[in-house]
Amino acid sequence: ADMEKVQEFVQTSLEALVAVPQSVDEIAEATGKWQAVKEGYAGFSELKHKTEEKGKLIKLHGGISIDFSKLHQLWDELELSMGAHAKDVEEQREKVRSLIEDQIKRFRESIGRFGGRWK
Repeated sequence: ADMEKVQEFVQTSLEALVAVPQSVDEIAEATGKWQAVKEGYAGFSELKHKTEEKGKLIKLHGGISIDFSKLHQLWDELELSMGAHAKDVEEQREKVRSLIEDQIKRFRESIGRFGGRWK
């Protein structure tokens, strides 16, 4: 049950981190999702560790081995996605900032041309 909870957290988190934001609103939404994943990460990391310890005890005392390979693979993917997502969001933030600065510059030039007609 704990292993399923961790896998569900990882799957949900990966889905939340897959989108690349294109606008200011999307950047804010993506940052919020990343923050939620980051906040849940520590608790689920601990749960993952406890689950692995339980698996070792079951193997030691019951002789039954539990395969954690899929969980480890998903967890590694989540860690990579968290780092990549933060980097992608920052790159998009810079692109949007540059676009907004260009729009402001064009608007000011337009105002200057308009004001020049009245001189």
